[in-house]
Amino acid sequence: MPDVADLNRGLHFAASLLPAGALVFLTLLAAPATAGAGPVGDLRSRLRLGLRAAVVVAFATGVVWLAAEAVSMSGTALSPRLLVLTLTSTSFGQVWLVRAVVLAALALWAFRARGAVGDDGVGLALSVAFAVTLAWIGHPVGTAGAAGAVLLTSQAVHLVAAAGWLGALLPLALALAAARREPAMLPFAAAVTRRFSYLGMICVLALLASGLVNSWLLVGTIPQLFGTAYGHVLLMKVALFLAMLGFAAVNRFHWTPRLEIVPQSVRRLGRNAIVELGLGLGILALVGALGATPPAAHEQPLWPFSFTFSTAPILLWDGRLDPDALTALAIAGAGLALTIVAAVWRRHVLAVLGVMAAIGGSVHVLASMVVPAYPTSFMRSPVPFAADAIVHGARTYADHCVACHGAEGLGDGPAAASLNLPSPPTLVGHLTDHPDGELFWWISNGIPGRPMPSFAAEIPPRDRWALIQYLRAQADASICHAMAWRIDPELGDPAPDFSFQIGDGAPETLVEQRGRANILLVLYSRPGSDARLRQLAAARPELYGTRVIAIPIGDDTAAPAGMAEMLAHAPPDVVEAYAIADPQRRKALAAGHVEYLIDRAGFVRARWSPADGEGWHDLAELKAQIAAADRMPFRPVELPAHVHGG
Repeated sequence: MPDVADLNRGLHFAASLLPAGALVFLTLLAAPATAGAGPVGDLRSRLRLGLRAAVVVAFATGVVWLAAEAVSMSGTALSPRLLVLTLTSTSFGQVWLVRAVVLAALALWAFRARGAVGDDGVGLALSVAFAVTLAWIGHPVGTAGAAGAVLLTSQAVHLVAAAGWLGALLPLALALAAARREPAMLPFAAAVTRRFSYLGMICVLALLASGLVNSWLLVGTIPQLFGTAYGHVLLMKVALFLAMLGFAAVNRFHWTPRLEIVPQSVRRLGRNAIVELGLGLGILALVGALGATPPAAHEQPLWPFSFTFSTAPILLWDGRLDPDALTALAIAGAGLALTIVAAVWRRHVLAVLGVMAAIGGSVHVLASMVVPAYPTSFMRSPVPFAADAIVHGARTYADHCVACHGAEGLGDGPAAASLNLPSPPTLVGHLTDHPDGELFWWISNGIPGRPMPSFAAEIPPRDRWALIQYLRAQADASICHAMAWRIDPELGDPAPDFSFQIGDGAPETLVEQRGRANILLVLYSRPGSDARLRQLAAARPELYGTRVIAIPIGDDTAAPAGMAEMLAHAPPDVVEAYAIADPQRRKALAAGHVEYLIDRAGFVRARWSPADGEGWHDLAELKAQIAAADRMPFRPVELPAHVHGG
């Protein structure tokens, strides 16, 4: 729930948005609704005090927000020097200064305004600018690239739409209250209410569109919506928004058309407008909390339900739909078609039958898709698929898992026979069917009804994630063990990442090369690899831009002259990680030389080694396979998103 700092931010948001909405109401709704200045002038006089109060509140809460941010970012006590440093050296402080200038201009206008109808344009422009600049504070600033620009634009639209809807509710309630007291004001109140209905619809559409964009960029997935603190606050905000929408719909379609016919409509509309405004202020309090909560897209979700939906149960091994699911979908589709036809022909019995068929077929398919879920089911590994993690995971596997699962994950460990299972505890065959979060849960808590124990007390969380990366490497290598010197589009291992440095150049990583060029990774030993290294060095201009990265298998880093642009320094984990779980790779490394063609998407596509026999070093074949890699569709290896925790 929002704390004091969150409530201060929410109050600042309210004081920033409400003036813009009030002036939108005056200039776009109230002024055109009457030819004279009487009702508008009276309403403007009543709002003037509120506008001035909002300016004061915005300044006071802004100062408190600045002080809190300064202390939070520095971790030291508040001081004048710290405030100056925050204002001049941080993006938050610089935006705060810009907003302070706009607020000062708005204050000058608000305290000097005399109540004339025609001079609200300047105040409207200043108040909208003050509201929009809130977009430069918070999550959009921390989002880089095109996504940041889209998020910033969407946030600005969201703020303007919120200001237009929420800010106009208070003057609308005042206008309706005046019509209750003075019947002569009823035509004016009816006119502005109808205009407000159209403004409200525009604002709601803008809020929905920009809210979806914001959620797509800041939340990302359904599990992150339901499984993170940001998602929980956002769900509360959505609930209040839907409640506002309900009151707005009742006003728009029930009470507004009756405004000049049914006397109590004025009272009901006024009360509903106040309720809408109260719900809107509750939303702004939650917005204050959202601004200080890490986006859900950057957090590990804890799934709150014991089930989820998956397409795996209704798909056959070749990707076709299960016949039962296909039949149920056909029934649901036929029911939907029958419902539409019956509605057009006004055949109510047929419509009911169609609805029943559509619901029955859909429910059957959804019930078939239900699978068990765990709190960690949708977590993503915070440990990257990299050489050091794979090697570390291999050691953890040797210490805790090999006794049952065996060295290659085939369930042939020395303790497997004593487990009394109908089938051995294999990993390789079905590992790819389970997400990382599910594996993490089983390693941490064991598997009910199986002899798999809990390792939460024995293996730290980060080591458990590294173990999963090792298991992924083991499974990938086992699936692709038939990989050879000619590319097979169906075979490809994700290439483990690693850091390296060529000569005196800057440190690089393999991931950074993705999308730039193919990589020929050469693991060599001396003196056996000397001739091949010279051959590759001479042929580099003919390899279609392929970058050659040569790493020694042993400690001998010396190599023939002329290799400066190929020879790389890298951690010893690289060689071990690329030999994990694949007898063919270990055989190639035992020969003292192995080469991997890694395409631009990050997949190992082909392998060459003296162990392949005569002709393995044919440059024409190497160039042919590089050309084949270039012709393959570019589908990058999915990298884990930046997440906290785990």
